[in-house]
Amino acid sequence: MKRPQFLTHIRPRTWVVAGVIVLALAGGSIYWFGFAVPANTKSTVAAPITTAASLTTMQKTVDSDGTATPTVNDSVSFAVSGTVTAVPVVAGTTVTAGQVLATVDTLSLDAAVLEAQATLATASVCGVR
Repeated sequence: MKRPQFLTHIRPRTWVVAGVIVLALAGGSIYWFGFAVPANTKSTVAAPITTAASLTTMQKTVDSDGTATPTVNDSVSFAVSGTVTAVPVVAGTTVTAGQVLATVDTLSLDAAVLEAQATLATASVCGVR
């Protein structure tokens, strides 16, 4: 097949420039219509929610994994040993000096006091000093 007469007089450099322009226009069109984000799309950032002020409790829950460490950690020791019967404070509560933290079953302590009193009474009767 023979080229038309007007195409044979165009220089090769002109063909290269025309080809580059066509490729640039095709690439720009593909980008513009295929990959570019349209200007009217909404943002993915959540809009703030506003409400009227009220005296109600608002509760939010966040789930996460990790280790929680207290800012202040104190050891507590008791003067006696025994079974703890009550703990009037809960974890995280701020306490003051002298506040009762736990109640211990005093049955064994009362028995020990009665035994000591009986031993003292027996010794007093027998004349042991």
